[in-house]
Amino acid sequence: MICSKCNSIIKVNKRSLKQNAYLHLIFDKIGDELGYNMAEIKQLLKDHHGLYYLGVNKKTGEEFRVYKSTAKLTRSEFAEFTEKILFQANSQFGMNLLTPAEFWES
Repeated sequence: MICSKCNSIIKVNKRSLKQNAYLHLIFDKIGDELGYNMAEIKQLLKDHHGLYYLGVNKKTGEEFRVYKSTAKLTRSEFAEFTEKILFQANSQFGMNLLTPAEFWES
């Protein structure tokens, strides 16, 4: 990406396609295990791991959750979210999921 003002290269630190593919595989496996579809398990895991911020209705003052898009996470944020989900799946749900490194080696 090139800065329009100074023409320098801007390094984008977004998650990689491999990271995204792995996370969606994990969502599928956990969803299948627990009886949820992809959208449902993704939302539940975002909620459980705090991948949201509180929005406020300007007229009523009511607070509501706004879920962050995984596409906008940095590589490190994305990796941290993935690690939390993997740990939860293996420890809490009794699954035996491969780490990203193990998965890509196989």
